[in-house]
Amino acid sequence: MREVIGLTQLRSDACTYLERVAAGETIGIVRRGKLVARMSPVGDGRGAPIPPRSVKDGSEPGGWVGLDELRKRAGRCFDRVAAGETIYVVRGGRLLARIVSVDDSGMAPGPTDRGGEIDLDELRKRAGRYFDRVEAGQTIEVRRGGKVVARIVSVA
Repeated sequence: MREVIGLTQLRSDACTYLERVAAGETIGIVRRGKLVARMSPVGDGRGAPIPPRSVKDGSEPGGWVGLDELRKRAGRCFDRVAAGETIYVVRGGRLLARIVSVDDSGMAPGPTDRGGEIDLDELRKRAGRYFDRVEAGQTIEVRRGGKVVARIVSVA
């Protein structure tokens, strides 16, 4: 059953509701007790749906991060990956890649899709370039402190 919220609720927490809609929910909006609108996800041909964004208290595992936000908060993101979460990267409203722990047993890259290793600082500086390579099907391993800590893989 879809949720119905008031216009004031939508105004006060619009980002949360938009994230839920992007994740596949439909939400009705009421003004003065009357249903005036319905927010629902659009079918834009994405290869995979964008997963729900993590909540601020960290109680929900995984989630997504925008490419610009990844540049600013790369350390935190890779700490979460090291703790076992999978983080999805979004660019331009489109699901681009996922970042997984190297300990994730099912994620060994094949010989043809290996895109090399990079340091976390290098990823911060040239994230767009590396995510273009991932989007083209390569897998990139990320080093932190000289140790490979994560893989960035395409969602396609």
